Amino acid sequence: MIGYIFAFSYPFNLGYPVSTYGENAFILAQDVVVVILIFFLADKKERWHPALFVAVMVVLLALMAAFVSGFVGMATITAAQAACVPIFTLSKFPQIVANFRSGSTGQLALVTYLLNFVGSVMRVFTTLKELGPDVVLLTGYGSAALLNGTILAQIIIYNYLGATKRATPAAATKKPRTKKNVKTN
Repeated sequence: MIGYIFAFSYPFNLGYPVSTYGENAFILAQDVVVVILIFFLADKKERWHPALFVAVMVVLLALMAAFVSGFVGMATITAAQAACVPIFTLSKFPQIVANFRSGSTGQLALVTYLLNFVGSVMRVFTTLKELGPDVVLLTGYGSAALLNGTILAQIIIYNYLGATKRATPAAATKKPRTKKNVKTN
């Protein structure tokens, strides 16, 4: 959620059009709802103490207020936005590596990643058109497009072009079971 606070506050404070950051406000709101649902629907043993939960939510709200109100300087906001790029980028790597290792994308939906990829590419072009070369935003949107494109390519290759699951080294050296090498008692 902190990443979306930064992603919202950077273009907001620069006075960019709402079209360049509006979705971050909705994603942030969705994340808050999900966290609240997780808190209330979790088993009592796994739940945070209510006071801790409220404290975390208040800190996040205060952080949002500080970043949007101008209390935090633009240099800090820019640094926070720049810090989001590796965070959001690194969040996709475990999925890409898991897909590669298993030779499968499991239940990942083609339509979802197609829309993610197209949306990321469109975001790059709309940012260039509306804002010009804002390096901080373009780096984030460009890396998102690249990584979403990578996962999309994996879905197409593994699920639609017939690439099969790669054999693991242990499976490749194992002899197939035949009557000759199976002992019978």
